[in-house]
This record gives sequence, C-alpha cells and structure tokens, in this order.
Amino acid sequence: MKKVRKRFIFRTVCLLFALFLIVFTTVFLFYVNKLGFIPANYFWMLCGVLAFIVLICELILLKKSRKFLMMFLKTIVLLFSLVLFFGYGYAIKYADRTKNVFNSFVARNEEVLSYYVFTISDNGFTEISDFDGKKVGYFTRLDQKVRDAIKIGIDYIEYNDSELMLKDLEERVIDGVIVSNLIKADIDENNEDNKFKLIHTIAIKNKIEDITKKVSIKNTPFVFLISGSDSRENDINAVARNDVNIIVTINPKTNEILLTSIPRDYYVALHGKTGSKDKLTHASYYGINTHVQTLEDLFEIEINYYVKVNFNTVIKLVDAIGGIDIYSDTSFSADGCRYKLGMNHLNGNCALRFARERHVYSGGDRHRIKNQQDVIIAVFSKMKSGGTLVYDYMDILDALEGEFITNLSMDDITSFIKYELNDISKYYIRSFQVNGSNAMDYTYSYPNQLLYVMKPDMDTVKEAQELIGKVLNGKSVKE
Repeated sequence: MKKVRKRFIFRTVCLLFALFLIVFTTVFLFYVNKLGFIPANYFWMLCGVLAFIVLICELILLKKSRKFLMMFLKTIVLLFSLVLFFGYGYAIKYADRTKNVFNSFVARNEEVLSYYVFTISDNGFTEISDFDGKKVGYFTRLDQKVRDAIKIGIDYIEYNDSELMLKDLEERVIDGVIVSNLIKADIDENNEDNKFKLIHTIAIKNKIEDITKKVSIKNTPFVFLISGSDSRENDINAVARNDVNIIVTINPKTNEILLTSIPRDYYVALHGKTGSKDKLTHASYYGINTHVQTLEDLFEIEINYYVKVNFNTVIKLVDAIGGIDIYSDTSFSADGCRYKLGMNHLNGNCALRFARERHVYSGGDRHRIKNQQDVIIAVFSKMKSGGTLVYDYMDILDALEGEFITNLSMDDITSFIKYELNDISKYYIRSFQVNGSNAMDYTYSYPNQLLYVMKPDMDTVKEAQELIGKVLNGKSVKE
C-alpha cells in the first residue's frame, strides 16, 4: 500500500513538473522576446535548444515505467528541472534589473541648476533666515527665480566681478553671497582654510528639449558627446562645469571609433550667445544643448547623442570592474594615490585622480586629456575582456544606475546591443586632441575678469573635422 502511494505521489510530481516545464519555459521565452536585447537568430536558436531540452524531459517524465533505470532518469530530470526553474528566475531577475537600469540612463527633459548661499565661517549664521535684512551680493545674470525662492527681506547688491564680490564678503562689506555652480567651484578650490561656509542651496529646475538629430545606430555611423561634469552632486541632471569634452565617432560597419578630445579651457563662441566667447568648460552651465551646439558650430558636424557622466560615475564603474591598468609616463603622488613610471593598477578614486591631474605635467591640460582618453580606453578594454561583464555584471549595473544619463532611447540601446551581438567584432580605437595656444582673455561668464583660456589652433580643428568625416564615411583612420 505504501509503495503504491509513493508511486502515485512520484507520478503526480512528474506530471506537475512536466506541466511546469512547458509553462515556465514559455513565460521565460516570452519575457526574453519582449525585452528585445537578443537578435532574432539568437532568440530562435534559444527557442530551439530549450524546446529540444523540454521535449526530452517531457518524454522521460511522462513515460510509464517502473524500471529502476527509468525511475532514476526521472529523478535526474526532476532535479535538472529545478535547476532550470532557478535559472529562469535568475535570468529574468538579471534582465529586469538591466531594463530598469537602462531606463534610468534615459535623460529626463529637465536640468537642475543649483545656487548656493555662502557666508564667512565665524559670523554665527546657520540658516537662510539669518540673512533677513542683511546685505547679500550676487553676480551679474543671477536668475530672478533664485531671488524669488528666498522668502525673506534681503538687501541685494549686484557685482560684475566675482573676485571683488568674494573679497567684499571676506572683508565683511557684505554678509553673504549667492553664487552659481561656476563660482562655487572656484570657492571650493580656494577654500582650504574654510573661511567660507555654505548655508543654503537653491535648486532651479528648467525644462529642456532634445535638439540632436537621431540616426539608426545599429548600422549607421553616429557621433555622440561625452560630457564629463566636475560635479559630485548626487543628481546627474545637476548643471556644472564640463571638465571632460570628448566627441566619440563610431562606425559600427567598419568597427572603428574615434575619440576627439577638446581642452576644457578652449576659447569658443557659445552657441546662442550672439558670438560671445567663453571657455568650453562653462558651456554646459547654460545647458547640455548649448554644450552640444557649441561643439557642433566649432567642428561643423552634427552630434546625434550625448552622454553625461560625473565624478561618481568614474569612481563607481572602475571599482565595479575590479580596477583598471594604466600606463603612467610620470611618477607622482596625489591625494593618497601613488603612480609609478610604468603600469599601475588603479581603483576608482585613483583612476579619477589620474584623469584629472594636470599640475605635474609640463603639458598641463593637454596631458590631462591624454590621461582621460587612456582611462576611457582602459575601462572599455576591461569591460570587453573575458569574464568581466559576466562576473561583475550586477556590480556594473549598480555602479551606473543614477550616475549616467543619455538621450539615447531604450529602442536605440537595445538595437545597438542586438546589432553588436549579431556581429561581435573588435573595435579599433583612435585618439586625437585639438590643440591651441595659452592666453588671457575676457569671457561671457566673467565679462570683467581676465581668465586663462586656450585659443584654438584651427589647423588641429580642421584635422579633427577630417578624421570625423573619414569615420562617418567608412574610411579607415588607422595609424
């Protein structure tokens, strides 16, 4: 009687697993197809393999036999089915996580411009209400929305020279200042003795529209801009100076990539500012569209997409892939990081510090650009190396979520992944940077102050235009 009952239970379990195999496999394939990452030929191959596996399992599970060998095979199939069910679950979990992170990449139609209220550290002020009835300086072109956001009676004093404004604050001619990201960055760089303290932050959100010209990136050459912000804000949409300006030209047909770097201090005509010139690093302060269009004007090209990253992106991504190997042509130390002459294995913080260093090099910003390109190539090489994407996949997703935005749509991203999976080829990467001459000049952002700028060498700009054109037209740029 007990044997009959055991056989009945075992047979029932086999029937249920046979049903579950069909249901779970169908659901899994439906989800994979809906996700849209896998090329059609790979998807149908997956369908065929799973269908064959399920068919064999069904034949064994539904076979009526009491022979020891068949009972043993059924037990093996039941265990295999459990493993397969868990595999489906993990695959769906990974795929769902991927989709959510990719969705977080897609740029929102707003930018966040922050303003900051500073005062002298020892004056006892602790909150914005302490400025009621006090004198507060602000720099020319301060958005009226900022003053409207402060609901207390402040005696505002306008300055057209930020250095004079900060000098008056230090000498207590005024009680505080309201500054943008640009001037805050200057304060942070020169506030080692903590003479200024931050009291209040005001965030102004501005709507933006996407002005780039889209193409089908799965099989068409395209251009995108890497805009590297010097911000450590948690919000990647925060407007800040762009320390990294790299135009990336990709031809998925010839498998060639051109990295064209532009110095942060390049003296360029800001788009939409009636020909007024400024440092390129200030361009993104007026919005990502101004940054994109300013570079389009300079190189006479169309930029199809942009990618915005910041300090946190670099640190988290490099750490997620277990660090990168970089060659340093100079031995130096900075902020707890040591770089020897030769190959160095760097974590996220030291990779970022390496990409930002310019003071130890005679070439200054020109050498920093080379370092930035080296870091990008090292990350790209590490991620495409065997095992990195597999073993560190979830860590990479965690690192990028919220730290990386692009105006590529989900359809663009999935189409490109499909195309590359269909034709997995090694890309040839060529690096180039435009050059210029050192100078001092007035800028749109600081109209009454002489600042260091780099006047463009138009011969190198023209060479960059030619190289970009070659990649777009399918001609090789291999050296």
